[in-house]
Amino acid sequence: MKEAEAPSARVIELRAQFDRTFAARPVLGSEKLVDLLVIRVAGVAYALRSLEIGQVLAHPRITLVPSPVAELAGLCAVRGSVVPVYDLAALLGHTVLSALRYVALVSSADGETIGLGFEGLEEQLRVREDEIAQPPVASASAPHRYALIARDDMRPVLQIASVLDAIERRLR
Repeated sequence: MKEAEAPSARVIELRAQFDRTFAARPVLGSEKLVDLLVIRVAGVAYALRSLEIGQVLAHPRITLVPSPVAELAGLCAVRGSVVPVYDLAALLGHTVLSALRYVALVSSADGETIGLGFEGLEEQLRVREDEIAQPPVASASAPHRYALIARDDMRPVLQIASVLDAIERRLR
């Protein structure tokens, strides 16, 4: 049996940064802050709202299973449960470029844990809520209804509920 790889220094730093966000004292004032996790999917930077993520797994062991749903990357064991893992690149219509190095565990409306796999974990941001705005053209099929406008860049903020709805539609 292969030994598990030790997490890299970057993974350890991102975990610590993620944990510090929840340990930090809330900022007093009228502006509402939103914590985002910046990820890389098929070479494109996206953001996820930290509060919508239960856990991020680094280098998970994903077992391939036959499925008519092309976006299903496989199954992953998490704390004694079997979790389906979907490839975010495939769900977002990108060409799948590389193996899934990370999986974000999220909960569906009925409480089921779902894994969303992606290739890179970049940083955690804390932005004002008013820095997240609707993009000028919204597509009904796009699971990112909002774009982050901050730090001289613009990147899509994925709505987990919309991503889960896309998965549900594919399963029908």
